[in-house]
Amino acid sequence: MKLSKNNQSQGFTIIELMVVVIIVGILAGIGMGHYQRNWKEERLKAITRETAAWLEDARLRALQQSETCVIEIDDANTTLKAASYENGNNCEGISPLKLKPKIQNIDSVILCSQTSTSSNLSCNSSHTNTQTDGSTKIIVTPRGTVAQGGLIKLNLNQSIKNRCIAIIQPLGLIRQGIEQNSSCNFNTAF
Repeated sequence: MKLSKNNQSQGFTIIELMVVVIIVGILAGIGMGHYQRNWKEERLKAITRETAAWLEDARLRALQQSETCVIEIDDANTTLKAASYENGNNCEGISPLKLKPKIQNIDSVILCSQTSTSSNLSCNSSHTNTQTDGSTKIIVTPRGTVAQGGLIKLNLNQSIKNRCIAIIQPLGLIRQGIEQNSSCNFNTAF
């Protein structure tokens, strides 16, 4: 029986390994970019849901306590707080909502608000509240309706679409949506 020697090696060449490493690196880079963008979008959705839930809680507390509450939105400090209409004390049981510490890693969130529900509110890093005292006030009546509604927009990054929350007068409905073409669309899936 004759044994033949096979001179071919049983491994990969350095060039083949480098090509594989380069392809894996490119795919990982593309995947990381998408992952970071999706992560930021989810953070913005979470803080929008948290804000809408806090607003609904404040509306229901005003209804339960038969007390007119004023929701004060401070854009500069990204804070929402509720106060009694008459004496300025906090409405019973409603603690202020501070957006930045509420959800992890959203220190760059920008809060924009106005008393009108028209969508012409621009929300970006150069936003300043145009109200005379620097805060927007939404008035919730003892019946759970809203005497003065408003619009809130949340911005986290210019590459991500802003999120919108509208408090619709007079029923007090709180609607969440996404900004498309400089106006809020409340008909799409959140």
